[in-house]
Amino acid sequence: MREPLPADEVRKAIEHRNPSRVPMMIHQWTYAGAFDDRADQVQAILDEYPNDIYSTGPRMPDFWDDSDNAIPGYAWLNRPQPADHDDHAHDASTAIPDIGMLDEILDAWPDPTIPQMYEGCAEALATNANGRYTTAGWAFCFYERMWSLRGMENILCDFYEHPKEMHKLMDALCDFHETVIRRAGKELKLDAINTTDDIGMQTGPMFSPAIFKEFFKPRYKRLIDAAHDHNMHFWLHTCGDVTLFMDDFIEIGLDVIHPIQKYTMNEQEVAATYGGRIAI
Repeated sequence: MREPLPADEVRKAIEHRNPSRVPMMIHQWTYAGAFDDRADQVQAILDEYPNDIYSTGPRMPDFWDDSDNAIPGYAWLNRPQPADHDDHAHDASTAIPDIGMLDEILDAWPDPTIPQMYEGCAEALATNANGRYTTAGWAFCFYERMWSLRGMENILCDFYEHPKEMHKLMDALCDFHETVIRRAGKELKLDAINTTDDIGMQTGPMFSPAIFKEFFKPRYKRLIDAAHDHNMHFWLHTCGDVTLFMDDFIEIGLDVIHPIQKYTMNEQEVAATYGGRIAI
């Protein structure tokens, strides 16, 4: 087994400064137990390669504020889960059926300054990072969180039918995530922030470049700037074909985009067009 890279070698790769080898993080995106009768074979592959990235917190809010939550009131929705919520397809579950409920929900928005946000993370880093590149990561940044609250069909219509409310919701999400990022920089001195927003389909983005520029681009920039203020890179995982947004992402300083999804984007064309301006 090759030794994991020290953090600066990973930084060299992201900043196009000729690292000693390509960094690897396949362990973050797969695990042997998902492969049933091939689990031993997959584990052998994972054991053969080093994991050059160590990821930790933050502790993000629960979705519903149920009685068994570890932190009462620390939830995106200030109410218990309805009995029939899971009766629908994942993208059709509508936790906020009426956009008129938004102000009430934002009035009870979760607090990103809770002391438990990074509880135990410093100790885990000291024990497990061993000089590797470190990230704080969470799933569901903007679009994923919005459609999980409103349902995907609703949220795509809301950009046109309720733009004022969408700006208000996105500002609340942006304020929350920016605080999480700045705390990571101050409290943990990490190398990067790593979050997700699946904004692509098989053949193109989920929404138009105009919607991206109005609603998403300035808020991604706020988060990227917050990370850069603390000498951290900003990574974004997004599934699907986001070719139409690549120049915008580069313009606002996105450091790493993951992945270049097979069969939706042509990796050779992406490398030829954008290589040297963003890490892939």
